[in-house]
Amino acid sequence: MIFIAHFFAPAGYLWTTHTMSELAGQGVPNAWLLTSGFFLAGIGYVGFGIYEMKNKRLPVWLGSLTVANGIFTFFLGVLPTSFDGLIGYPVNETIVVLHRYVAYASNLMTITMITIHAAKSSAPTLKMKHLFFLVFALVFSGFFILYQQEIRGIFQRLILLTTTIWTWTSYGETKPRLMGQKYKYATRFNRQ
Repeated sequence: MIFIAHFFAPAGYLWTTHTMSELAGQGVPNAWLLTSGFFLAGIGYVGFGIYEMKNKRLPVWLGSLTVANGIFTFFLGVLPTSFDGLIGYPVNETIVVLHRYVAYASNLMTITMITIHAAKSSAPTLKMKHLFFLVFALVFSGFFILYQQEIRGIFQRLILLTTTIWTWTSYGETKPRLMGQKYKYATRFNRQ
């Protein structure tokens, strides 16, 4: 949905400057696109975390963090931010601030998951793989928070890219797979 929402961005929206959440900002035309993405992703994370913990295929620590991240993602849709290019629309600044804190909390959940994966990894190469993603996620997050200028949007997208690649390649992996072993979701997790 994030990708699709960019095609319907309001006039004046620059992906290098503006955050992705501004595509779902208060008063923004077509905000429903990204808002529905927040809702669907949040529900998906929560459902996935609960289902996998219930079936004992996900450690409680990872399932709980995934569910928490899903709740935060859902609330990104409930609490829309503002789009600074929108003129003449009365913005609720309290909701904007709450959105910002929820977004930071969601990012913190993902960074926490990467950190715990690195700490629990049994093989040095796997530990280094998690640490590699952790360093990039932290550096990009730091620049995003501290650098409030024209390229803030780039740093947010780099955070998303880093954490998405980590999720696809490393989520749940705390012990190495045997050579030639096919990926089996249930065997990927070390129940600690």
